[in-house]
Amino acid sequence: MDMHKKILAFAMSLDMKELKDNRLLLLTNHGLLSALPVFSDDPNPQAKVLYQFLESSEKAANKNFIPNPDRHMIFDKDSILLKDIQLITPNGTHNLGSFLLNTSLVTAVSIGDFKQPN
Repeated sequence: MDMHKKILAFAMSLDMKELKDNRLLLLTNHGLLSALPVFSDDPNPQAKVLYQFLESSEKAANKNFIPNPDRHMIFDKDSILLKDIQLITPNGTHNLGSFLLNTSLVTAVSIGDFKQPN
């Protein structure tokens, strides 16, 4: 299974009530990302705007586009829309809001809750 499919599988598992307090943990060359996937019914304003932009882009690029009326996670063949992102580096933790992550930049994936050591 390629990394993109692994990330999507881990992200989908976060929708289970047993894992509701967990986050995606994604290791990249730039640091560890702790984030949440964006679903189509997300109330976060920044995530909503990015979702609407991506949906409009898909409509413009695909004449056969049919919007999905069901709740669904936002991703395409090589990226995933994330929110509430924290980039953890040796220089500190940086809060980044929402963005579209190219999943080929990820070297490892897990779920959990990153806690800074005291």
